[in-house]
Amino acid sequence: MLVHEAGNKARRPVVARFVRATTEAIAIYKAEKERTKTVIGKYLRMTDADNFERTYNSFKPLFPEVPQPTPNGVKTLLDDLAAKNPKAAEINPKDLVDCSFIDEMERSGFITRLYRK
Repeated sequence: MLVHEAGNKARRPVVARFVRATTEAIAIYKAEKERTKTVIGKYLRMTDADNFERTYNSFKPLFPEVPQPTPNGVKTLLDDLAAKNPKAAEINPKDLVDCSFIDEMERSGFITRLYRK
């Protein structure tokens, strides 16, 4: 999460709900393969079952059970942005990472419960 968004106390509950929903969506993706493939087909407008399977299997490892942001991940985004906005190259990725949302979900046992179903 970006510090300027996550650090804003007024927006913190909204960001927390977004991170929670994203974490739940990852769990559904991993646990409910057929449901996920149906959604993939709907939004990618695919009809071929082999494509569903390949797409599902290609993306599954990209979604970690604990979606903790990392400075390296943010750096990748900043590098991409720098092509259009050179100021992005001046930003320290560590200044943009707020792990507190995921940390709170881990401490509460929320993420563990998602994968026990």
